Amino acid sequence: MSHTTDVGYLIREKFNIIDGNEEVGHGDLVSEVVGESRFAHFDGIEVEEGKRGRGIGLATYVLAIEMSHSRGFDFQPQNYELTPYSKKVWEYLAEKAVAEIVELFTPSLRFDGRFVGKYRVPTKS
Repeated sequence: MSHTTDVGYLIREKFNIIDGNEEVGHGDLVSEVVGESRFAHFDGIEVEEGKRGRGIGLATYVLAIEMSHSRGFDFQPQNYELTPYSKKVWEYLAEKAVAEIVELFTPSLRFDGRFVGKYRVPTKS
């Protein structure tokens, strides 16, 4: 589904996360074009609680990064407060030199247990 905005357009793709033959989560991948900037991010990703901690979320991020880059889009967190799970993945990606730290995560002032900050995985020029 695509939408035109005041400053560009965005495309939202809903997806299911599959482990073997079992659906274990879902999410939305959003790709945005604003002026000359092209970036993608998750607008929510959910892995079933009993399936967390096995690398499924990380694998989903890696796939989204590869898809985004193949389309010419940088990958970054959305501009809203992130869960501790998302924060953990972004910090891991930065530790492995996949993501760049633009602004370190700090606790959200609006939502307990959430974080704000900016990391990104740029496309390679």
